[in-house]
Amino acid sequence: MTGRSDAERPEPGVGEPTGAEPVQAKPAYRLRLAFAIVGLTLGLTGLAVFGLRVADETDGAAVSGLVVSALFAVTAALDIAVIVRRRRRARHRSPDL
Repeated sequence: MTGRSDAERPEPGVGEPTGAEPVQAKPAYRLRLAFAIVGLTLGLTGLAVFGLRVADETDGAAVSGLVVSALFAVTAALDIAVIVRRRRRARHRSPDL
């Protein structure tokens, strides 16, 4: 016995997977694209800020910030490219994405 009473058990078929979920699932490309654009904006802003700081004085923290900002911006740009590619490919299959 699992310790559940009959009143606590869900009805058969309620909440159980039907097997059609992967077919019906739609990825949240718009939300992911919005996050990637925000990430790209923050990365480019960090590049500008830390780039100006490195130009004034070569500080270890400024150089580290510059590298981290560059990685952040590149990662966001690659994510945007992947999202756009997947959205274009998905539109050929389903026009409502």
